[in-house]
Amino acid sequence: MTPRPITEIRTATTQSDAGPSLRTAWSRAVDPLDEASTSVTQAWKRLTEALLREDFPAASDALDAARRGALEESDGGESELLRRIDAGRVAIDLALGRSVEIEHVRGLLAAAESLATTALSAYQLGRMFELRREWKKGLFYARAALTAAKSAGRPPWIAVNQNLVGNLLLAQSYFDEAAHHYRASLGTEAGNPLERAQASDNLAFALMAQGHTQQARPYLGRALATLRKVEGPARLSIELDLALLHLLEDRPQRAIHYASMASIRADNLKDDRSRSNALLLLTHGARETNNTFLARRCNQELTDIYDAEFAAALSTFDVLELVSLKA
Repeated sequence: MTPRPITEIRTATTQSDAGPSLRTAWSRAVDPLDEASTSVTQAWKRLTEALLREDFPAASDALDAARRGALEESDGGESELLRRIDAGRVAIDLALGRSVEIEHVRGLLAAAESLATTALSAYQLGRMFELRREWKKGLFYARAALTAAKSAGRPPWIAVNQNLVGNLLLAQSYFDEAAHHYRASLGTEAGNPLERAQASDNLAFALMAQGHTQQARPYLGRALATLRKVEGPARLSIELDLALLHLLEDRPQRAIHYASMASIRADNLKDDRSRSNALLLLTHGARETNNTFLARRCNQELTDIYDAEFAAALSTFDVLELVSLKA
């Protein structure tokens, strides 16, 4: 769909829920992909389909094809389309464990001439600081991305950025505020099924953190129904949250079921942090069911990740303290 022509938009918002101070001049196009060649748009479609499957190697190949097409369009020089594509690469590189320099992404944001590159670059910076556990810096860029997405009037961009703002608030234990942004993300009725499932899962977690397990349950059910055939990190997150839900609602056997699935999936994904979270949930399930064999096994696996003293201390945490699993 062709966007409404924009000759020049200037924003200077205050530090508020709308986002941090952001002042830039954008070119006529909301998104340079809207005017890209067929070869670029087809490659980008393959990229989107691969991301829905969480097939990051295939997504990387599709993005390389899109970039080659953009280079041909620009005769080898710099262009806003290339910056847009390079901003998209950051997410894939992060998912594949590749090193990405923050200054490189800041450079893309500073040079941005479209709402798309602005929103995407700021979003990637928010994600990078989230991964570094620098929540306040991440929140600054996430709100900047949300401001640009709202200016563009693109509901899918708004949805994904509302979710990121929610994540960064959740990490700082602002559960009410996080839930507000997750609801806003779902309220756009936009975004792909994977993103909507992630927002549902995140909202459920924020509700559980406030003791609202009954309200959380349907959101987890929807998320799981959407991602039953997905084997990646999003499914792992839902399984961890389902295990926590069942522990909070005094169903330890069901908790053990989901925590066991999460432990196996985390091991396959080489995600030690999620594996340790799954083992902690399993430990609590074992304690509630007097399963000493499972408790000893979990303690040994935690000892393999941490030292014995720290593993023993972790296993004594009350399940209610595990609301910090995602933080």
